[in-house]
Amino acid sequence: MAGVYVHIPFCTSKCLYCDFYSAGARIADWNALEDALITEFKSRLNELGPDPKIDTIYFGGGTPSLMPIKNLSNVLKAILAFCNPIEITLEVNPDDVDIQIASQWKELGFNRISIGIQSFDDSELKAVGRRHSAQQAIDAYNCLRNYFNNISIDLIYDIPGQTDDTWLYNLETVCKLKPEHISAYNMMYEQGTALTLLRDTGKILNADETQIVRWFEQLIGTLSAAGYEHYEISNFAVPGFRSIHNSHYWDHTPYLGIGPSAHSFDGKLIRRSNPPDIKSYLKYYNTFSHIDSTPFYSQEILNKTEILEETIMLKLRTKEGIDLSEFEKQFGTESLNTLLVKGREAIRRGSLIHTSDNHLSISENAILLSDLLILSLI
Repeated sequence: MAGVYVHIPFCTSKCLYCDFYSAGARIADWNALEDALITEFKSRLNELGPDPKIDTIYFGGGTPSLMPIKNLSNVLKAILAFCNPIEITLEVNPDDVDIQIASQWKELGFNRISIGIQSFDDSELKAVGRRHSAQQAIDAYNCLRNYFNNISIDLIYDIPGQTDDTWLYNLETVCKLKPEHISAYNMMYEQGTALTLLRDTGKILNADETQIVRWFEQLIGTLSAAGYEHYEISNFAVPGFRSIHNSHYWDHTPYLGIGPSAHSFDGKLIRRSNPPDIKSYLKYYNTFSHIDSTPFYSQEILNKTEILEETIMLKLRTKEGIDLSEFEKQFGTESLNTLLVKGREAIRRGSLIHTSDNHLSISENAILLSDLLILSLI
């Protein structure tokens, strides 16, 4: 199987915490972007093999919900001409949602919506530069529910000014809405973002480690009690509604990323990445020629050690962990023995679990130590 990721690089405004590549929507040339995306997809589809079995398509960004229906439809149709995926996801912002547009997204073929709510508290939304209000978020969700039976909600904890009460309110509210999927992330203060600058200049404070641990434990406890499966460190789903597309990333399944800043992986050794530059991207693909020998993307060929380390890192993020039989087939008995020796003490402590079906996974009570555990194994 394989996935296709489409990066729509335009936003109305930049959230203070965001380090994904995007440009202002006011400069968007949607027709040129449509043409470029279709050209790139068709010219690079062979990277997925001679007969790729594409089972997921994911439109992310940026803000894909800003893309006009005509352009969005043409890009999606161009991809669907080569596949019949079971999951087609569109990321949306709450303030872009209304009855008309929701019905049009459904008619185009999208069957999964990921809505970036982040918080149900207006002061927290304002603190990170979100454009919508808490009520707009709820109204948008209810509107989408009329058309979609697979909705994912994004939440963030450790937003500046967040308290125990507001975090619990966020959790209670999302459980009342009952989306099929929830992604919940600790706020990341990435270098170069406006939020990090505010923190580093003392204008805002982020939570201390004790608070973050408490909020994460409340997250796990509340969502588990509500019937959600904690299937990846930051992801929870009603049984049967895991994100198939995102699971491809953790399983080392091949995927093709199109659009400026998009990344691709051939499922074996080759990673490719497009530069985060919309002007250069449009110029390249709107004047594209198959005889041009210089690709737009950069390429990295991983060695066996790098693939092994990636496998450990990605698999241990998931509930199932590492299938040790498959690990041995791919990397050899010596590598398996080395892994188990390095993990021996963590297994003895119960931080790592060596299951009866020969999987190695991180125990629920050690998830907050996952970064340290993974580093100890590679």
